[in-house]
Amino acid sequence: MHIEDGKIVKVTGDPGHPVTRGVICQRGRLMPDHVHHPKRLNYPLKRKGEKGGAQWQRLTWEQALDEVAEKLSRLKEHSGK
Repeated sequence: MHIEDGKIVKVTGDPGHPVTRGVICQRGRLMPDHVHHPKRLNYPLKRKGEKGGAQWQRLTWEQALDEVAEKLSRLKEHSGK
């Protein structure tokens, strides 16, 4: 990655790599656009209100992981697996 002023500006492969010999895929080449996209999510969101209502609540990572773990535990208890 080529970085200028703390921002990724370009991604190139390593010509000395024994397998890829510097070739990278299109997704890798487009990484700067993905990382710096203004609509990129950088934190967990939880839906508020009705599905499709476009209302979201920001959660901490700890809250989000706790909620997911709780739901998985309930599913496991319900299914017996």
